[in-house]
Amino acid sequence: MAAKKKRKVTIILVVFLIVGALIGYNYYNKIWGDNVVDNEQGYHYLYIKTGAEFTDVVESLKEEEFLHSIDNFKWVAEKKKNTQKR
Repeated sequence: MAAKKKRKVTIILVVFLIVGALIGYNYYNKIWGDNVVDNEQGYHYLYIKTGAEFTDVVESLKEEEFLHSIDNFKWVAEKKKNTQKR
């Protein structure tokens, strides 16, 4: 009986570890993953005008299609508090 209980606890622990690893990988990929779209030249230029707000930068990135995921960009910027004007 004790062996069955120990096995259930082990299975539950392994499931939690796997779920935790998947969630951790998702956050790691959002923060450190490659989000810039490759182009033929191998580089991009984005001109940000003086006084531009965060929403202006996001719109420029959308228009030029520089990023794979605008949502990931905005999420990381908000977490790093880079959405406010300086």
